[in-house]
Amino acid sequence: MSAASAPRSLLLPDVPGLAERFQAAGVLELLSQEGAESAYAQAYYLTQQRQYLPASRLFALLSVFRPYELRVWQGLALCARELKAYDDAVRALKRYLELAPQAHEFSFAVADCLCLNGQRDQAIDWLESLAATARKQGAQDLFDRARHVIARLQGAAHAQPQH
Repeated sequence: MSAASAPRSLLLPDVPGLAERFQAAGVLELLSQEGAESAYAQAYYLTQQRQYLPASRLFALLSVFRPYELRVWQGLALCARELKAYDDAVRALKRYLELAPQAHEFSFAVADCLCLNGQRDQAIDWLESLAATARKQGAQDLFDRARHVIARLQGAAHAQPQH
């Protein structure tokens, strides 16, 4: 499915009473532990088949009822990135990082999606923040990696022709 046919936002809105509306519609029964596992398995299968839009819908639904499951946010981020819905990918990745702050690979994925969305300056700011945190925590390898990526992004910005 092309990015042009993707919905404006893959994430379900944060609407008060949304869970109650789903319950009234009978959706909650589908999301028992067994139902959630089945929905996740289907979403995972769809991503393996590169059917990112239907997979993203399942992951978005799961995110409402399983908001603390890392794999849901990871799946949603993957689908959003593949559908070129970079804002949604960034939001899903940031949610993942709220739940697992030491998952630094996802911090670099945020910067990647920001760059893909034409937001290089925001990506650099994000990485500067990561580098500052790494320095405070004494995580030299992480600090060095963040600084290296920042330098490459800044070098790429200077190498682009001016219009």
